[in-house]
Amino acid sequence: MDEDHLLWIINGKESNLVRESDLMAEESRLTSSLYLNCYQQYNIFDTLQFSIVYNQHLLGILTLFRTRADGEFNEDDMFYLRSLGIHLNMIMNTILLEEKPAVKFNLEDLVNEYHLTSRESQVLNLVAAFRNNDEIGSELSISENTIQKHLQNIFRKLNVSSKWDLLRLL
Repeated sequence: MDEDHLLWIINGKESNLVRESDLMAEESRLTSSLYLNCYQQYNIFDTLQFSIVYNQHLLGILTLFRTRADGEFNEDDMFYLRSLGIHLNMIMNTILLEEKPAVKFNLEDLVNEYHLTSRESQVLNLVAAFRNNDEIGSELSISENTIQKHLQNIFRKLNVSSKWDLLRLL
């Protein structure tokens, strides 16, 4: 607690938005143990912390960082994050706390049932492993356009419209 002057944020029963530069003078902040040991190596100058809370339960902390070249966070930045906060709280609650369906799809069953090609199966497995398109392209040695075409075919066959829908299905 002596080293992290923002640790108190995890005990809140409602969402808080804190601009670190509001809590401490610049000289104190940039010479603190937290700054010297964690932030300095990444050239971080200021942070904006939003505690994600739903029904008085802390679900996580979203921290945005700024370098000295970027300057301190301003009131507009805080307004935008506060505006998104309501949605962040609800979606994180949905993702983390709502009951998940008991039945999960087996990827092999999906491949067989929906007649996915071998390549579509490979792409599906990588999407299920939370790989982004660059990683999928690199691993399978295929272009972004080819990935998109495989994804379109998978979406059509499984009757989903996005990777998010696909991941929800999985």
